[in-house]
Amino acid sequence: PGRPPLDLIPITTPDNIALQAKLTLPEPPEVGDSAPPPVVLYLHGAGARTCDSPFPYRAEDGSVQWGNYLDFHAAELAPRGVAFCSVSKRGCTATDQPPFMAVDQDVFATATITAMLADYEAVLETLRARTDVDASRVVLLGSSEGTRIAPPLAAPAPAGV
Repeated sequence: PGRPPLDLIPITTPDNIALQAKLTLPEPPEVGDSAPPPVVLYLHGAGARTCDSPFPYRAEDGSVQWGNYLDFHAAELAPRGVAFCSVSKRGCTATDQPPFMAVDQDVFATATITAMLADYEAVLETLRARTDVDASRVVLLGSSEGTRIAPPLAAPAPAGV
């Protein structure tokens, strides 16, 4: 079926850190409802992570290949009419060479829970400003450390998170 359409979104945090976000949108329905889809916002676990979360694996032929872990989520949600948004953590940038991530340790060292909460709030604000997703239907999907960030991110948010 091919890769769902995606949009790379620049995000600027309140303390002026540039983040990379990736929004994967479902194909628009052929007929019927043209309302924007709900969106799942992924909140990373601990450690340096990009909007792709690349990982190495050994293919059947024995060669080492790389996959983007978060693309699995996007590929499963898109056919169900749900958008998927992931964001690189502060100081982490996706690259085109293994290990497909560069980390600015000085910036990454500022990735406290408070700073990451502000980062994800900036992502939510950006999603809410878009017309191609339904800002009233946002689901937070946290992994490990992300589950600690989800409640304070959702609590002050308007209805829809």
